[in-house]
Amino acid sequence: MVNTYTRNHVTAFFYHPNGTRNTKHVSPHPTEHETRVSIWRTITAYSTTNPNGTRNTQHGNPMKLLTHIRLLNWHLFENTTINCQGTTYFIGINGAGKSTVLDAVQFALVGGQRDVRFNQAALSGGKRTLASYVRGELGTEAQRYLRGDATGVVALEFKNPDGTFFAHGAVIDAYEDGRNPDVAYFIVHNAALNDNWFFKAPGQLFDTRAFKRHLENFALPPNASARVFTRLEDYRVHLLNRLGQLKDTFPAKIVKGLAFSPLTDIRSFVHNYLLDENLLDVKTLQAQLETLRHFESLAADVRERITSLTNIEDLDKERLSNRRRRITNTYVARRAQADVFLDELKSRRLELDSAKLEFHRDEIQRDDLSRSLRFAQSALTDAEIALHTDQTAQREKELRDKLASLPPSGLSSPSVNPTSTAPSPPN
Repeated sequence: MVNTYTRNHVTAFFYHPNGTRNTKHVSPHPTEHETRVSIWRTITAYSTTNPNGTRNTQHGNPMKLLTHIRLLNWHLFENTTINCQGTTYFIGINGAGKSTVLDAVQFALVGGQRDVRFNQAALSGGKRTLASYVRGELGTEAQRYLRGDATGVVALEFKNPDGTFFAHGAVIDAYEDGRNPDVAYFIVHNAALNDNWFFKAPGQLFDTRAFKRHLENFALPPNASARVFTRLEDYRVHLLNRLGQLKDTFPAKIVKGLAFSPLTDIRSFVHNYLLDENLLDVKTLQAQLETLRHFESLAADVRERITSLTNIEDLDKERLSNRRRRITNTYVARRAQADVFLDELKSRRLELDSAKLEFHRDEIQRDDLSRSLRFAQSALTDAEIALHTDQTAQREKELRDKLASLPPSGLSSPSVNPTSTAPSPPN
């Protein structure tokens, strides 16, 4: 599809793969300029990468195709959607806005205010900036800008080979006081472009901070996901992967490709657009050689250190092995000593038990002897008492016999108590 945009007239040419062309006027305002300066601007569809490293660029092979370009507050495009089918050409008079659209595509694909080169496609090569695009710089004395503090949106929609869509781009806040613009980049997977991402009300756009919060919480279709980036490096990495794992040199080639310099020979085309730029700098090579030698010396030193560390590690392993062996031997010796002590303890315990048993027997024997002693003492006491009793009786008998043997006398003699007169037996 080809859309030609001017301030007064837009003509859309639909180029199909079979070569046919359909023409459609989409602007209600006819142009007074019948003579047009035709400058062809080609937006290339980004192909997928084959397993062998080549890219599919022929018709019929799977490619990611650019389907829509969405511009909100981008120079003179306040609210514009450009539909793309196949290869797209922009044709119009000078100042119609062809370079403006291509700069929007460049910024969405490259990002970064320092890396893009605005207005390279224009023959005049005027100076434009990101802030001037968002604020709508006119350059007239009466009115320099269309807008004061403003928010702009540049978004691209691509169609995957499987029929799904993804979109990416940027929301930009530009300020009237000259501050650097704030940019929030975004990528939405498995979803087509949706104005509800950007508008909080009819005619009112989310600024970068509000847009980030809004998109991260937006109800996307199933299997869709969105990410907002504040760092350009993160945005580029994810975008290059999303476009088909493109190389890091792709943004620089986009910038060079938009210059549309005349190609005089195939060698220049190959060097400028196919090969990576790599200038030969002798001083840099010498510095790199010195750096290489320095690093070789460092590498040798590192290898020596590694060897020393390896030896230290081996010695440490040997030390640990000896320590484990010493601990093991000490344990074995102490275990053997403990076994000896246990055997001796058992023997002592047996001796103690034998001594306790003998002591118990002696106690029993002592008790028996004590009882026998008590019995003997009791018997002795009884015998002494009996003996004493027998002696007294014998003396009394003797005295009686003596009295009986005495002659009777006329005089009555006093009665004698033999018991009281008898002498006490000796003890």
